[in-house]
Amino acid sequence: MNRLFTFLLLIGLANSSIAQVNMELQSQINYTVRLNDVWGYTDDMSNEYALVGTRESTIIENITDPKNPVRLGEFLGPQSIWRDIKTYGKFAYVINETSNGLHVINLENLPDTLDATAATFWAPFIEELGDTLQSCHNIYIDTETGYGFLSGCNLNSGGVIIIDLFSEPGNPQFVAAAAATYSHDVFVRDNIIYSSDIFDGSFSIQNMSNLDSIYLINTQRTPFDFTHNTWLSDDSKTLFTTDERSAASIGAYDISDMTSIKFLDEFRPISSIADQPTPHNVHVKNDFLISSYYTEGVIITDAHRPQNLIEVGNYDTTIPGTGVWGAFPFFDSGTVIGSDINSVVFVLKPTYVRASYLEGNVVDSLTNAPLQGVQVTILSSDANLDISRINGDYKTGQVTPGSFEVTYSKEGYFPKTIMADLVTAEVTILNVELVKDPNFVTSIPEIEGLTEFAAFPNPFTKTITVKYELEDLQNDTYLIVNDLLGRTVQQQLISQKTGNLTIGANLESGIYFVQLMANGAISAPMKVIKGY
Repeated sequence: MNRLFTFLLLIGLANSSIAQVNMELQSQINYTVRLNDVWGYTDDMSNEYALVGTRESTIIENITDPKNPVRLGEFLGPQSIWRDIKTYGKFAYVINETSNGLHVINLENLPDTLDATAATFWAPFIEELGDTLQSCHNIYIDTETGYGFLSGCNLNSGGVIIIDLFSEPGNPQFVAAAAATYSHDVFVRDNIIYSSDIFDGSFSIQNMSNLDSIYLINTQRTPFDFTHNTWLSDDSKTLFTTDERSAASIGAYDISDMTSIKFLDEFRPISSIADQPTPHNVHVKNDFLISSYYTEGVIITDAHRPQNLIEVGNYDTTIPGTGVWGAFPFFDSGTVIGSDINSVVFVLKPTYVRASYLEGNVVDSLTNAPLQGVQVTILSSDANLDISRINGDYKTGQVTPGSFEVTYSKEGYFPKTIMADLVTAEVTILNVELVKDPNFVTSIPEIEGLTEFAAFPNPFTKTITVKYELEDLQNDTYLIVNDLLGRTVQQQLISQKTGNLTIGANLESGIYFVQLMANGAISAPMKVIKGY
């Protein structure tokens, strides 16, 4: 079977999945203005509140009864597309990207209705930074220490600014500034700053144990070179990242040794991969990822095995337009709130279920050599698939336990179907041997003497470099790029035996296959992904 056809078939099967899994709608709060981020707050009487950012204000909703929200206050601020909210003690701290600095809202009188007198603006002239605080893109608060962290401000070149929120509650004080590199978002734990340096396409790790001497530990590029946010696992050993680009993934990185960061896995919602959904923010609770997606709503991923991320829940808001900006999962009740940019907050009840894992290795039955590119599919209504790696390993799974047929297929080999018993929160190991089809003849012969064929960075955002090396150059040798429908969208004549070719500048975001073609022979397709 043609590789491209198989890939499209699997996508088609995956798209048959049900949209709402392990998340139940409790209520829907409608607004007359577009929204941005959302956060949660719990008072001393265990009442729960949604703090909702709109393009003109911050609105407080009592959602203690999640099926009957009650509005308790609205605090007007500067008009801004971006508004981010965090809480510490009995105060909410709200930033925007327009003016007036930090909006400070006193929540002490909740659950009574709050009026405008509960809010003030903190926009000081910060002598150490030489200007007045006006705007920021994001705020994070380390509730263990009471320090706040501002990202993407008009000061410090957008680098992280540290403020004291504990000495005088409601009256912040400037403390220090981290690296003067634009930070789109920030997460902090145990005096370590994880900054999403979006325009560098990476996250940076900085040590702030000594506020007078904050220093860089390491940086790491993320899959789509547009690091939007990060969040740390409960044991602080794994950092999860988002890239705010079409078709991008949520990445998982082992940071147990911060000087030697290791990539573990990346997650995309398989049920909608053909739509190239965009992840926005990821949060972690009990080793589940609760992520907001444009066009896809809220998705729950089991991450207690971060080397094999499996979707176990979702709620597709199904509103045409951009989609969910933020999803707050940290209420003791378990309630999740999601803010859809298109003027709706969804109050959701999740059911957290561990995945049923399937992992193993695939080899050639005669040579015992590992087989790369074997497509592994559990035949169920869940969206799942994997392709074996260069060492033959594969990792997949699904939320539904039980006995299922699993297919293993690779061009040039007889496909194999075997039964697998999948158990919730357990790993089923299936090592498989595939038998080569002696009668298989490729319709197009492989190019001989192709000793190197690679592309980087992959995924890419603007252009990608294809590196190749041929033992002998034949006449009419071309590099071709095909889209998912098999159409050739780029073609380039090759005039040297070795080289680096830059392609992709005029391609739309999506999935493509790159090949070398010469005198009727062709290389195996190399999949590349372009975001935007």
